[in-house]
Amino acid sequence: MIEQNKYHYIERARLLLKQKRYKEAEAEASAVLQGNPNDVDALQIIGHCRLDNKQVDEAIALFQQCVGLDAGDDYLYYLLAFAWYQKNKMDKSMHYLQQAISLYPHHAGYFSLQANIYITQKKYGQAVEAAEQGLRQNAKDVSCLNARSKALLRLNLEDDAMESIQSALQIDPEDAQTHVNYGWVYLEKNEPQKAMEHFREALRINPNSQYAKNGYKTALKCKLTLYRWLLQYHLWMSRQSKALRIGFIVGIWLLVSFFSRDSNTGTRSDMIGQVIIGVYIVLVLFTWLGNTLANAYLLVSPYGRYALDNSEKWSAFSVTCVFAVALAMCGVGIFYGEEWFWNAAILASFSILFNVMHFPVKIFRGGKKQVMLQALLVLGLITIASSFISADAATVCRSVYLIALAACMWAGSLLNA
Repeated sequence: MIEQNKYHYIERARLLLKQKRYKEAEAEASAVLQGNPNDVDALQIIGHCRLDNKQVDEAIALFQQCVGLDAGDDYLYYLLAFAWYQKNKMDKSMHYLQQAISLYPHHAGYFSLQANIYITQKKYGQAVEAAEQGLRQNAKDVSCLNARSKALLRLNLEDDAMESIQSALQIDPEDAQTHVNYGWVYLEKNEPQKAMEHFREALRINPNSQYAKNGYKTALKCKLTLYRWLLQYHLWMSRQSKALRIGFIVGIWLLVSFFSRDSNTGTRSDMIGQVIIGVYIVLVLFTWLGNTLANAYLLVSPYGRYALDNSEKWSAFSVTCVFAVALAMCGVGIFYGEEWFWNAAILASFSILFNVMHFPVKIFRGGKKQVMLQALLVLGLITIASSFISADAATVCRSVYLIALAACMWAGSLLNA
C-alpha cells in the first residue's frame, strides 16, 4: 500500500520540507522507506532535512548513499557539494559541484554555489565569472546576482556591486540576503546607519539569518570610533591578495624590528620609531581584542545585549573581568613590587585567549585550536603561581608563556591573512 501511494508521501514530504516542518517531512519520507529502504527520493528528503537542521555529517552519509543508488542525478551531487560547503571544505565541495555541472550545466543555482566557493577562497575574479555564467542560464537568479555583488565588492568595484544588488532587490524585494549585501556595501562606504536599516530589514524577513545578525552587530559596534577604523582596516585587507596580506603583516613587523633596535638614543628618527612601535602595538592589540571589547560595549547598551549570543556575552564578560583584576593587580604592585605588574600583564593577556575561545568551555575538547588556547591559559596560570614560589621559576615560565602566546598570535594572523 505504501509503495502504491509513494507519490503522495513524497509530495507531502517535499511540501513539508519547503515549509520547514522537518520532523513531519521526515515522517512522510520514512513511511516510503518502510516499503523500499533504498528509495532515493525519500533518502534525499531526509538528508535535506538533516542538512537544514545542521546535522551535516548525517546528511552527507545519506547523500552518499543516494549517489550510490543513482549516480546520474546531478542534484544529488549539488546537495553533497552544499553539505561540504557548510563544513567549510571547499575542495570537496567544488569536486562534487563540478560533477553536478558536468551532468547538467544549465542550473543557475549550481553556478551561484560555485561563485560563493570562490569568494570563500578569495578568488574574486573567478567568482564574478561563475556568477555571470549562472546569470546566462537565468538572468533573474537572485542568488547569482548576490554572489556577483559580493565578489565585485571585494574587487573594490562598489558601483558595479551596487548595480547588481539593486537588480536583485527589484526582482525580489523580500530576499534577506540581498538586504544583507546592501548592508555590507554601506559598511564598506563607512555608512553604518544606512547599513543597519538593511540588516534590520533582513532580520524582519528572516529572523534566523546569522549573516543578518552578524551584520547588525557590526553596524552597532561602529558607534565606537576605534572599532569603525578597525573594520575599515579589515575590509581593506580582505580586498587584497593573500600574498599582499602576508607581505603587509611581515613588512610591518620588519619595520618595527628595524626601529626598535636603537630606540633609546633620543634622536629624531628614534622618536619616530617609538611612535611607529606604539601604533603597531595598539593596532595588534585592537586587532585581536577590538571585536570583544566592542561586544563588551554592546553588553551594557540598551539594545546591543539582545544582539549577542551566549558565547559572545561570556567572552566579553571574561575579557572585562581580567582587565579589571589586572588593573587591581597594578595597584597592588605600587606597594609590593614589580612581580605584581608582571602578573597583571600575564592576566591581561588572557583577554587575547578569551577573545577566540568558545563558551561554554569544553575542557580540552572542541578541536585543536580550542585545546591549544586552553593549554595556553593553564600555562599562564602556572606562570602567575610560579611568581609566589621562586623568582627563577617565574622568569622561566614567563619566557615560555610569552613565546608561546606570541607564536599563537603570529600563527593566527598569518593563517587568517
